[in-house]
Amino acid sequence: MQLRFRIATWNIKAGGLDGGLDSGNDARLKAQIAILADLGADLVGLQEAKWGARSNRTLNQIAHALGMTGRTMALSNHHGCHLVQLVRERPGLRVLEERHDESGSYWHALGVLRLGIDGLSEVDLLNAHLAPSSRSRRLQEAESFALWKSTPAIACGDFNAVAAACDDPDTDGLAAIHIESKLDERPAVVMERTGFKDAAVPVDDPTPTVGHDKDHLAYRCDRILWANLPGAKIINYQVIPGVHPTSGDRLSDHDLVAADLEFEVGDD
Repeated sequence: MQLRFRIATWNIKAGGLDGGLDSGNDARLKAQIAILADLGADLVGLQEAKWGARSNRTLNQIAHALGMTGRTMALSNHHGCHLVQLVRERPGLRVLEERHDESGSYWHALGVLRLGIDGLSEVDLLNAHLAPSSRSRRLQEAESFALWKSTPAIACGDFNAVAAACDDPDTDGLAAIHIESKLDERPAVVMERTGFKDAAVPVDDPTPTVGHDKDHLAYRCDRILWANLPGAKIINYQVIPGVHPTSGDRLSDHDLVAADLEFEVGDD
């Protein structure tokens, strides 16, 4: 039997808020929620959920708006850039437990939800936001994905450096000091060798998810990966440039990435 999930990942930039936590200016967040609602994803990872003291309330409001009964937050070790995981639970798909790594092994954290899927037992949903500048720290974080070398897993997030394949960023006019760290493909290669497959590769889509102006490197920073899922294949993949419906302004410095992933399960 084939099972299909729609997965989405989005770094929403400063929690979708403008003017700081106390500004009350959540227009950008509301527009982001509307786009996610239209997408109808089953599994969602959000990065930079910077909501301060209102984190739990905001998480529950978003989950309610999206119809996601599974909702959890992994707390970041730096800058309040928390990680949110949302799951559209239904018969055959349920959240079993939270297994986040907030220990300091990661610059931010690694959100981990263990899911129960009928016919496949357990699958881990990983939500990553790797180190923004330190190449050595980012590589160490990527190496930890070897913990899932034999475990069914779906991973998404902001990997803060180029992918191992399907990328050829244009560096013309950009100072090397500003882009060297982002051009380090070692973390992506390590994850690939561990067994994680990149959703953009089967469809040969190198569309950048960041770097939407001439002063920044345009590359595929935000990705969806999977490992150890029997017969897995990508049915649909898209990079969605979230823009405000009236102003046309970008809602984040990152684009939303979504993929439909199909894989085989037993007939429980």
